[in-house]
Amino acid sequence: MQSAVERQLGILGEGVRRISSEFQQFHPEIDWRNAINLQNILVHRYDQVRPEVIWNIVTSVLPSLLVQVEALLPTLPDDS
Repeated sequence: MQSAVERQLGILGEGVRRISSEFQQFHPEIDWRNAINLQNILVHRYDQVRPEVIWNIVTSVLPSLLVQVEALLPTLPDDS
């Protein structure tokens, strides 16, 4: 399970890396840099990954990040 969570966080960080710097600068309320930094640690310095830090990110950081990112998504029409 830990490996799967770390993999998904790495994918998240890689996705953030691909977001244009202009877009990131337009939304400074989101901590883009730390998502990228986490991805670098997970991929390149995996021996330094601490499970308690990953757990804190999943339980404390991701919920607020999700709210921030969802606010940026366009509203889709209701299919009903």
